[in-house]
Amino acid sequence: MTTRDATPSATRPISVANPEAGAHDGITDTMRPSSTSPGTTSATSAGRPAHRHGLSRWLGWGALSGFLAGAAFMALHSWFAVSIGQDALAPYRTVATLVEGPPPFLATAGVGMAVHAVLSVLFGLLLAAALAPLRRRSAGWFAWAGLLFGGAVYVVDFQIFARNVGYFSALLETTNQPLELAAHLVFGAVLAALLLLAKPRAAVRTKP
Repeated sequence: MTTRDATPSATRPISVANPEAGAHDGITDTMRPSSTSPGTTSATSAGRPAHRHGLSRWLGWGALSGFLAGAAFMALHSWFAVSIGQDALAPYRTVATLVEGPPPFLATAGVGMAVHAVLSVLFGLLLAAALAPLRRRSAGWFAWAGLLFGGAVYVVDFQIFARNVGYFSALLETTNQPLELAAHLVFGAVLAALLLLAKPRAAVRTKP
């Protein structure tokens, strides 16, 4: 005659019929490893410096793009000056009046080169900073943004400052206004095109 096991069924060990059944593998929820890997926090925090690095590269490229677009801008002005019998450095002397004051023929061309280079870099940084959150936009959108930016710079410098600030007066009195508008549109278009070239490299990657 066999005796029954006196151990209560509630205390009997549970046999594992299916090792893959996670709910009955004998491991409680408190014993399971967390689904969040230890490197998640560090990876998230590491993404922030990567984003800052991408932004700094974008702004640096914006500064360089502004300088190059400014060089194209002044090359167009020098070509026009020579075509009408003026000195190729005459446009730089006009820019120099922004710090030396008019008239342009008493200004220094070297000062104009330095002033225009600084302004071009600042304008490049300004547009790059404005477009930083919009780097994934299309090429056509970038082109329109550059044209609008160049037109805005022309209006501010030649139609507002030149009419109200004495040091800017030479921009209105001694320059060809249709040429200035066209040159500023060229500046904005070239700047936007250069920023567009850097867009794929400057964007922060979200996939490994």
